[in-house]
Amino acid sequence: MSTSTTVSNIAHTLILQPHHQVLRQGLPIAGVIFTEDQDQKTRHYGALNQQGEVICCVTLIPSTWHGDVAWRLSAMATGKGSISLYLLYILA
Repeated sequence: MSTSTTVSNIAHTLILQPHHQVLRQGLPIAGVIFTEDQDQKTRHYGALNQQGEVICCVTLIPSTWHGDVAWRLSAMATGKGSISLYLLYILA
């Protein structure tokens, strides 16, 4: 990972635009806003470049899988020229 990229837990408001551009371009932005986004347990992660722009992002929502605690990947967006491996850092 480049030292000019920061990966961290970020505010939901910072991922709305990347999610919209990648996942719902041409549709209302409401299509990337989910009820669980505001839940205190939901996690929003992003990779930010030197300019502070979100180049990759993912939302993880607490869930269960076969009775065990799990995370559900709700939305993931990777911009042009970005590598989704940034997000694997979060999931590891």
